[in-house]
Amino acid sequence: MMGYLPLVFEFAVELTYPESEGMSSGLLNVSAQVFGIIFTISQGQIIDNYGTMPGNIFLCVFLALGAALTAFIKADLRRQKANKDTPETKVQEEEEESNTSKVPIAVSEAHL
Repeated sequence: MMGYLPLVFEFAVELTYPESEGMSSGLLNVSAQVFGIIFTISQGQIIDNYGTMPGNIFLCVFLALGAALTAFIKADLRRQKANKDTPETKVQEEEEESNTSKVPIAVSEAHL
């Protein structure tokens, strides 16, 4: 699962673009810790009462549920859209400025 984490963090930043990267990464880390504690305690209780096989089945069911929920996330790449819009907007603004300001600028030798 460790190789999956950079992808998850990058995807979370894409989905929550106007918010900072630290906010989405922090929420992911907190939720991972909370769910990790809950599942560790739950599996420990299941193993103590029913054995190792039901404990492993418990974790596999929730892993499959998480994978299924992940498959339904709509890939709305807001940050990439914003980055694509920004250069075009800047080019258009520069063209408009160059068309409106045709005043020559005098530079004296003292400023060079």
